Amino acid sequence: MLKRLIVVVVALVGLTLAACQSSATLPPAPAVPSPLPLGGSQAAGSAPQAPSAAQPAPSGPTTTPDPAFTQGSEQARGQVPVAPKSPNQPESEIKPTSQPPVVNPAGAASVSKDKLVMVQGGKVWIVSADGKDRKALFGDNVPQLWSPPKDPGRAWLSPSGKYVMFLAGPQVTPWLSDIQGKNPRALLGQGVPTEGVISDKDLDKLSRKLLDQEVAWSPDESQVAFLAGPAGQPDLFMARLADGKAAPITNDAATHSELTWSPKGEMLAFKTRDENAGRESLYVLRGNQLIEVPTQPIAKLANEDDLGGVVNVTWLDDRRVAFTPVATNLASLGMWVFDTADNSVKQVYSDALTAPKYDPLTRRWLFLTGDGKGALRILDTGTYTVKTIVPEAVGGPIWTPDGKRIVYSKDNGTTYDIHIVNDDGSNDKTLVTDVMLIGENPPEPSPAGKRYFSPDGQRLIYTAVGSDYGSTGDNLENWWSVPLDGSQAAKPITGMPRVFYLRQLGFSPDGQSLGFVGLRYSDRATHIWTISSNGANLNKLDAEVRWYRWLPPTAQP
Repeated sequence: MLKRLIVVVVALVGLTLAACQSSATLPPAPAVPSPLPLGGSQAAGSAPQAPSAAQPAPSGPTTTPDPAFTQGSEQARGQVPVAPKSPNQPESEIKPTSQPPVVNPAGAASVSKDKLVMVQGGKVWIVSADGKDRKALFGDNVPQLWSPPKDPGRAWLSPSGKYVMFLAGPQVTPWLSDIQGKNPRALLGQGVPTEGVISDKDLDKLSRKLLDQEVAWSPDESQVAFLAGPAGQPDLFMARLADGKAAPITNDAATHSELTWSPKGEMLAFKTRDENAGRESLYVLRGNQLIEVPTQPIAKLANEDDLGGVVNVTWLDDRRVAFTPVATNLASLGMWVFDTADNSVKQVYSDALTAPKYDPLTRRWLFLTGDGKGALRILDTGTYTVKTIVPEAVGGPIWTPDGKRIVYSKDNGTTYDIHIVNDDGSNDKTLVTDVMLIGENPPEPSPAGKRYFSPDGQRLIYTAVGSDYGSTGDNLENWWSVPLDGSQAAKPITGMPRVFYLRQLGFSPDGQSLGFVGLRYSDRATHIWTISSNGANLNKLDAEVRWYRWLPPTAQP
């Protein structure tokens, strides 16, 4: 059966990764502007009024990748994941059609001594890799964590791992605590309005947006940007960790996302989406100035008044922020750069492109041409020169951690081959043949799939769909590993039957164990597992867990 015709049905809620941190000795933060309704009412470079002393006090969260691993996949935004058909079929009626791969670990492997933090049962827990040591962070001094029906909730760990942010209580209030469970505090009086202020439907929609939000810590972690909705809309807030005060940055019904700090933390870029108008805008917060990036000239290239989308917001340095705009029909309008020195926009790549990935080490973009040929190209952000690396038929390209090679997929029609090539186009070789890669959101065949790199950058870890995908047999999805030098064939890490939606792969800081979550069909629950890096010592820690993070070495209890 062709991979693009496989029938899939039942929806689950996807995950959003995010992080947060704080410190009692952090330096004072720059002034935060008073909330503004966004949408072009403020000229670029003009300064809003300073916040008044009566503004809310507390603090909040950032989008920092988990330092324990590097994820290469990028899934479609706004899509709901779906499972193989008949996930509610009674266990007695499930008829296995094939077996998952057999894992034969090479020698004994120890279980990591590192611990992880997870959310389960309305609480934040610190758990050992083998699951034997487990403790809740808080007692009655913190309300139960908020979560919608059939969702266990999640939290946001700071980059250093010393702090955790979470939503608690019926008002979906943002809280922050150190990882020892000491000094928990509410960052705002409430995260959503009380019942009756807005409709129940709107209240539920707002609460779920807050659960799935991005949060962004400044590089020195003196400030944190996050979303809260005490006025009934998801406004952007900025909290200063030094004095615990938070102030709203926006005051409108738009959705704010792609919160991205400049390298020195002097500016915050973010985009807003007006669902009613179907337009997206890009803003930069600089000190107490809120600057709207002039995107109307870009929209006019597509004979439109406003952009349909602003994606891949990325700081190239402390001055320039890059983004890839799209028209209302989602047609690519190339790549552009906003220069904060003179508030100008410049087109640096004029043709349509897809799947851009930025490498901060070499300051280069890789992307695919949007002309249907799928050529792999690299754009140097210092010279804005472009070079073709692979001429055609490339899918899902990602940088290796050292920025010297690129992993990509070739479509066979029913399966994919996984390739690796040097950044100059040389030494293109096949790592894996005839593998069914699957995305995370939605969980459908995808050249990007779910792909991660080991901490030493020597192996690619990915999930492969088994022969029972589209049914409820044993062989649905498992983790596999292949060395990037091509010296060995790919081998399975797990051989779990009737498990799907595998995601959130994370290496323990010492590299001894992996963690991940997935849906097990025997009880229709999302579980968290750990396993030694060679495939030994599989441990199921708990059920109904959708969020966890390994604690960095400095945060281990």
